[in-house]
Amino acid sequence: MPVRLLNPILALVFAVTAALAAPAGLPRQVREPGAAWAELGDWLSLVATHSPGERDRAADEAARLSNDALGAILDQLQQARGRLDEARTSRLRPTSSIATRDGRPVAVAAVGHLLTVQPEALDRFLSDRSTGGRTDVDAALGRLLGRAALLHADVAVVVPPMLRLVRDDDPTAQATLRVTDGRADGVERGAESHVTVHLRFGNRLMELASVRAPDAAALGAWYRGVAAVQLHGEMYGDALRHLEDARRVLPDDPVVLFYSGTLHEVLALPRTQSVVQSLDLPPGMVHELRGTIDELRRAERFYRASLRLDPALVPAAVRHGRVLQQLGAHHEARTVLERAGPRIADRPTQYLASLFLGDALASLGDHAAAEGHYARAAALYPRAQTPALVRSALARAAGDREGAIAHLRETLSHPVDPTVITDPWRTYATTHVADAPARLATLRAILAGVAR
Repeated sequence: MPVRLLNPILALVFAVTAALAAPAGLPRQVREPGAAWAELGDWLSLVATHSPGERDRAADEAARLSNDALGAILDQLQQARGRLDEARTSRLRPTSSIATRDGRPVAVAAVGHLLTVQPEALDRFLSDRSTGGRTDVDAALGRLLGRAALLHADVAVVVPPMLRLVRDDDPTAQATLRVTDGRADGVERGAESHVTVHLRFGNRLMELASVRAPDAAALGAWYRGVAAVQLHGEMYGDALRHLEDARRVLPDDPVVLFYSGTLHEVLALPRTQSVVQSLDLPPGMVHELRGTIDELRRAERFYRASLRLDPALVPAAVRHGRVLQQLGAHHEARTVLERAGPRIADRPTQYLASLFLGDALASLGDHAAAEGHYARAAALYPRAQTPALVRSALARAAGDREGAIAHLRETLSHPVDPTVITDPWRTYATTHVADAPARLATLRAILAGVAR
């Protein structure tokens, strides 16, 4: 059975799997109900009445849908679209009837109406055998799928998690391994995460849209916006799955590749690896995360690919420089960071670039130049602890004991206020997705048709 590993201390979520188990994908295909596409019709009513960004009745009703119900909806949605193709192949008219999977007759016009296809567009679709005859129908389905995905994104973001009792034989249940202080703290069964279910269902809808009516703006907004929300909330297990889906649909999107790099860089951080390496998992359970070097190499490949597609993506260049430094490529790290420096416009990224360039120069033995960059970082954020600590270490390595102590005294003299971010290194894992709310707003605008 699929297993999810949770660490509430670090707010990290990792996916793990049980050996010899069949994966439980979302949504599962289920037997078609007696009424022809009843679940689909009810769901489409929720899609039509939902107000983007609002917690309304439609969002609350959608939140109550089970994995089985979502599977039935997707199955019926694909059936309905397939029946239109069959009607076109059979040269039927809107008034003709076509059978559902269970043999029930349904009017072709009724299928078109269900999928929000205008009557004149349906007429052209059925009569025009050229590729152009499909355009309006595919566009209508693309808009429908976009609004539907938006409904489920809003369910995940604005509707509180729905708590469900799960029976031992419930096929949607999964095992959850809870971790406390790096140790396994028991396994329990529960329903799949409310957020996970609805965002992954949204992915399935957008994948369908990408096949029938690819819309670069809508697809980009979806995969980027959802990834930003997940990374900002440190939902790394969900982000792993989502970004895998995103790279399959948008393999050449520089932001998707950038986010993929930041995810694997975070998985290489000591706070993550300290938990992973100390886990004592029960028999039959394995986590899917790699060691520090392997995760850094994955991050480096994603950053390099992102920058090849968009050399102006400065945050990717700065993080690429850090990862190269961590992998021991000090000269390349220096080159990458020095080239990025003049293009950095915001203070937090300037600060991080100064720290990382200082590290690269220190590794190359140029301590004087390294001290200059550490001093620049300290000037940008005078109350930050990190520059003082690395400057102290640098002074000590040079034999300057008094200088090392002075830097430590300097950082200890600053009052600590946990509510104020005085050091961007503390939020390094999420700094690059500080625009997550803006990306979510863009996603809503585009999928709701406001920005089309």
